[in-house]
Amino acid sequence: MKFISILTFFVFLCISYVNGQLITVASYGVDNSVWNSTGKFVQIKRTGTTTFQTGMFFFQPVNFTRPIKIEAVVYLESSLGITDISDTLKFTSSDIISGDATNTKFINCSIQSNQLADNGTDRLKLKYRYYKDQYPFPDYNDGWTEMYGAPGSNNYSILHVRFEPGPLPTINGPTSICSEEIYTVANATTVTLEGANNTATLTDLGGGQYKVSKIGNGSGKIVLVADNGQNNVSQTIYVGNPSSGDIKDSANGITLQPSTIYQFYVDSGFNLNSFNWSVIGGTIISGQNSNVITVRTDQNPHTADNNLSITLNYVGECGSKIINANRWVAPGGGDIPDPGEIL
Repeated sequence: MKFISILTFFVFLCISYVNGQLITVASYGVDNSVWNSTGKFVQIKRTGTTTFQTGMFFFQPVNFTRPIKIEAVVYLESSLGITDISDTLKFTSSDIISGDATNTKFINCSIQSNQLADNGTDRLKLKYRYYKDQYPFPDYNDGWTEMYGAPGSNNYSILHVRFEPGPLPTINGPTSICSEEIYTVANATTVTLEGANNTATLTDLGGGQYKVSKIGNGSGKIVLVADNGQNNVSQTIYVGNPSSGDIKDSANGITLQPSTIYQFYVDSGFNLNSFNWSVIGGTIISGQNSNVITVRTDQNPHTADNNLSITLNYVGECGSKIINANRWVAPGGGDIPDPGEIL
């Protein structure tokens, strides 16, 4: 069985102490049946009892000749409290397999689902003590040490504990609305709307049914998000008709250059089915009767920016509308017409 170690293996070349301890944890880990290698946490079943094994071994100083006796316990610590989840695992001198390390031993652990707070505070920890029998300084007082790694003391091994990932939430419903639509959501504990200020509202109808309603003349792109604490999914929803602000360009808001090709578009998610574009200050090269047009800007012989006007007359699921957007073209190229010249 493969075990996941969470501590670095150290090589002790002489008598070493960790916070005054002569016997120290060398490695500690859980078996891979509960180890989530992606999230790096111990995953527990959402209902019932999860049983797994924990493995560990200890270091003693090199050339140490005194007998050893170690007792170790695995426990769960969270905002709900502290619970031992294993019996006591014992090591003695007979477990030394090299000059400075014990062999690896395993012990069964079990966690009830109702023992997890599931709020980020759940931790799997190890505490241990050893018996001092004529040990050298500073462990010269015979008897059991304190419980190292116990709550409130230094912890040598900490693993996050979470519930195993649940099923992905699902959202079923249309990708656009003209007035209001119903969405069916499953496997989610929270459902929210993002980017919906002054655009749409969300109403919980119960039974996994949610209503998204357009506010007045609101329009734009919003996102419906379903979350269950472990996973989330989202669905983009286009509300109403696109407005002038929904005409986008490939220049990403910077001043356009003269005699240069750019694209202008409205998002295809609005489900428009008829397009009639017109441009003043440039020439449409391609894309008429689609949601994307390619435009070459005119030359600008003036010393100031020149206006480029883009107009779209469309028909869509939510009706028809004419929208207009303006851009600025920097000076460059061409001749200023003679005032007396007939254009």
